[in-house]
This record gives sequence, C-alpha cells and structure tokens, in this order.
Amino acid sequence: MMAAGTLIFCVSVITLAFTNLTFDKVSVGRVAPYGGTLLILSWAATAMAAIKAPHRKSSD
Repeated sequence: MMAAGTLIFCVSVITLAFTNLTFDKVSVGRVAPYGGTLLILSWAATAMAAIKAPHRKSSD
C-alpha cells in the first residue's frame, strides 16, 4: 500500500510539473490526493500494527 501510494503520488506530481498532461481536460495532478491518502493510510496501519504487537521482555 505504501509503495502504491508513493508511486501514484510521485508520478502524478512529476508528470504535472514537467508536462502538464491532461486527459479530456482533466489534469493528471488530480490523482495525487489518492496517492497521498494511500500513504497516510499505510502509515496509520503501520502505527496500529506497532501498537498492537506483543511486547518482548528483555533478558538482562
């Protein structure tokens, strides 16, 4: 999910910056928020997994 979000976000922003590409008067830059949302959700899922992970006891 993180890789897909990064790819979608970066490709759309870079394409917009260098080419201003549009499809039927819709800019490629309009896809960037979806990639950003995927990134936010993946970080939230990572944080939840870290919080719910069992704690290991140190053997000191």
